[in-house]
Amino acid sequence: LDGANNDFGSPVNATGKAITLNDKNALTLGDVAASGKLDATASNDLDLSGSISADSADLTATNGAITQSGGTLTVVNGPTNLEADGAITLDQDNDFNGTVNVLNGTDITLNDTNALTLGDITASGKLDATAATDLNLDGTLAVDELEATAASGAITQGDGGTLTVATGPTTLTAGTDITLDAATNDFNGTVNAEGQGITLADTNDLTLGDIAAGGTLTVDAGGSVDQAAGSSVTADGV
Repeated sequence: LDGANNDFGSPVNATGKAITLNDKNALTLGDVAASGKLDATASNDLDLSGSISADSADLTATNGAITQSGGTLTVVNGPTNLEADGAITLDQDNDFNGTVNVLNGTDITLNDTNALTLGDITASGKLDATAATDLNLDGTLAVDELEATAASGAITQGDGGTLTVATGPTTLTAGTDITLDAATNDFNGTVNAEGQGITLADTNDLTLGDIAAGGTLTVDAGGSVDQAAGSSVTADGV
């Protein structure tokens, strides 16, 4: 149902293989089960309100925000591609298998009940990404501010991945290790981190804030390494 003039005035429930939905205004998804790809586009806001399962997903709010007023989103294989003119908030008990990419958005919030892999992410505001286990930064991420949490796992960075935080701060929390060691990373603003072994790399200057490393703290900067006034750095070894 991809007609340019479609207008769904109430939540859309659907079951099928590949499901394509287009709305010239706002679009609310209810319970949706797609054994193939779910492709949903709203000219304004796109809201996920029900139990949604798809093999892969493309979700677009051309002139609005992507929100999640309820329910869950399960992407069985991925990828998940997200694009909005405003914020993207998918903060329920979601399960993204495969890579999550964000072509555009302001503040972006993602929550996964298991592991979460981020691909290419562009956020003009804050990226807040939470995984119950491991969080992997696998692509090119460019955000204004970053909060990344791997509650019981590690924060890692894939080969060829790069992270740019334009303004900061960056706040990293992991149950085990934090390894953001790409030489092309660029942390502007203060970096705060709590984990076991913590490894940070920056292509130029790096400012450390509050750091609590249960293991070794390793820092590799192309410029100077500073400590923010009033901050605390503790580690088992440096």
